[in-house]
Amino acid sequence: MHHTIYFNKKRIVLSDTKDAFVDKYIKMPKIRFVKTAHDKEISDIIKAIAEDDVEGAVFLHHSVLELLEAFKSKMDVIKAGGGLVHTDNNAVLLIYRKGKWDLPKGKLDAGETEAAAALREVSEEAGLTELQLEAPLTVTYHTYYEKEKLILKESHWFLMKADEQQNLAPQAEEDIEICEWVNLNALSSYLENTHPSIIDVLHLGSNALLHKETRY
Repeated sequence: MHHTIYFNKKRIVLSDTKDAFVDKYIKMPKIRFVKTAHDKEISDIIKAIAEDDVEGAVFLHHSVLELLEAFKSKMDVIKAGGGLVHTDNNAVLLIYRKGKWDLPKGKLDAGETEAAAALREVSEEAGLTELQLEAPLTVTYHTYYEKEKLILKESHWFLMKADEQQNLAPQAEEDIEICEWVNLNALSSYLENTHPSIIDVLHLGSNALLHKETRY
């Protein structure tokens, strides 16, 4: 089992097994490899990444969930919900926000579930009113600074379906300039200008759609 926490383009990989996926990162230059999960080591790695001393880290531990909770304790966690919306013709909805291609997502309101937030955010940010929630897809983690505090955004992603004949309406107040349906076969050029965590979501979603598999 693996989880990845993104620090811009850098990453911390949390894993409970040293397989090919983990081994790939261990062999990269400037990647720190840690076999334990002490608070000081976690704090030191976060500091080193923030200060540009290392390119990333791999933590190997018997419990990925325990590792994840340890990292969460070092940052302020904000939960969000987002959607990978597709059509019958294997097109997916992308939005263009702050100079990058993205997927609609946003913070949970008080008392709101991840799925409800995802549906609401897709509706608000893209103007879609008829949406079918199909399945949970994945959870991603990325960090940013807000008022000098390190924030960990925990985004819960859901696969959704919509009719592409609906009118798209970019939410300008959220800095969204474009909403666009993109065929899965044409995604590669968009992936060159997006966030690493969004690439993960698109790869997982594309695989699920192309193989007609959704996970409940």
